Amino acid sequence: MGGGSSSVKISILIAVNVKDIFVHENFQVISETGAANNDIALIQLQPDESGKCFKFDLQTGPICLPRAVDSLKVRDSCYITGWGRTSSQPGARFSETIQRAQVPLTKFSDCRAAYGSSSAREMSHTRPVTLTRKQHLCAAELGAIDACIGDSGGPLDCFDRRTQRQSLAGLVSFGKQCADKVYPGVYTNVAFYREWIHRVIKNPAAYSVVPR
Repeated sequence: MGGGSSSVKISILIAVNVKDIFVHENFQVISETGAANNDIALIQLQPDESGKCFKFDLQTGPICLPRAVDSLKVRDSCYITGWGRTSSQPGARFSETIQRAQVPLTKFSDCRAAYGSSSAREMSHTRPVTLTRKQHLCAAELGAIDACIGDSGGPLDCFDRRTQRQSLAGLVSFGKQCADKVYPGVYTNVAFYREWIHRVIKNPAAYSVVPR
């Protein structure tokens, strides 16, 4: 996680057994740009002998899905969490302690313009990236705080003003460098995939499983 993050030491390691992994059927990585569409998957845990998959306590607990209606505002308080690199510089290592940092949401029109503008393409020597409001959302403190290599798939949790609790607004998907001055980080917009999540949970047999 690039810049401005705080370290949180984890003293307890919890091992869980994975039963199946369900990747979105339309998941796609654009090889020319590294951008991703439908970048989301579900992991189904294997119950133990008592029939439980996971035990929640004071240190671990579930997080709510966002509401179906996209209600996020640029001023909302959001956080990224992960063990990724703290810099995109050569030789940077993955963090040994989990990092958590507050980031502002980026106005979608600004994010889409940054990834698709001709001036940005000239600076980065890459092809334009097409973002869609339904699939993607963006967040970063440009030039200061951002997700980085190794944080992919991690959470972007934001405070929901109506329910007064944090919700899983996004999943780290892709970006250009880390804490870049032009490009914010791009996240999978979880609210758009609520129905897909519920369909997989209710009828997992109808969806393809990743071979393991």
